[in-house]
Amino acid sequence: MEKNEWINRLELQVHPEGGYYREIYKSTHIIPSSSGDQQRASSTSIYYLLDSETKSFCHKLKSDEIWYYHVGAPVTLYLIDEQGNWSIRVCGPGEGEELSVLIPKNTWFGARVMQSNSFVLVSCMVSPGFEFSDLEMADRNELITMFPQHKEAIIKYTLMETL
Repeated sequence: MEKNEWINRLELQVHPEGGYYREIYKSTHIIPSSSGDQQRASSTSIYYLLDSETKSFCHKLKSDEIWYYHVGAPVTLYLIDEQGNWSIRVCGPGEGEELSVLIPKNTWFGARVMQSNSFVLVSCMVSPGFEFSDLEMADRNELITMFPQHKEAIIKYTLMETL
């Protein structure tokens, strides 16, 4: 199936960080938030579709997130952990790729489908459950200021012109 067929079949909508999504699971098990001032679902899960013309803008969450590959081209995830370490993981079905990728809480990350004219469909599970109030977006200049040692990589993975 083509990208638009998946978007229609799964009833996906535009995601603020880029791509398309639909929540498919929200646990009824409620737990306190990390700040203790509210409660949240113990876990949530979405379908997430990203195409090669878009990117998942660099952001971080206050919870762990796992990406599960379903169909399409591999997706490159670029990560900067809490200690400032840069890494790249590829979520896909091929040799050297991973069918699931863990993004630890408080890790800056984004994603790109590097293969032209393609897309990827994944599921993303967040635990404790995702809340938009936990989503912190970063822009390229902020990341370079925070992690000057990774300037070239940040520019490469946050600019669409580098495809």
